[in-house]
Amino acid sequence: MEIGGEARRGEVAAIVLEAMEGEKGREMRQRAEEWKQKAVRVTLLGGPWDTNLDRVIHEVLLSSAEAVQSALTAASQQQQFYQQQFMHQ
Repeated sequence: MEIGGEARRGEVAAIVLEAMEGEKGREMRQRAEEWKQKAVRVTLLGGPWDTNLDRVIHEVLLSSAEAVQSALTAASQQQQFYQQQFMHQ
């Protein structure tokens, strides 16, 4: 259902009528309902969206926290090493 560059009243009326009452309009409403149902399913608790969000949290945020902790531990160990070297001089 498309309207050309210069639409006439009759063309617009025919397309609006087709969208409201015709087969193409029914198909469009049916597809819209299917997309709505899919959107609801994927956003439910435990659905793909929720699962993927949990995965992002664990993989990105928690692994970043682990990396920071690892870096802090390494820095602390390095600091202890340098302190021991300084004390032995």
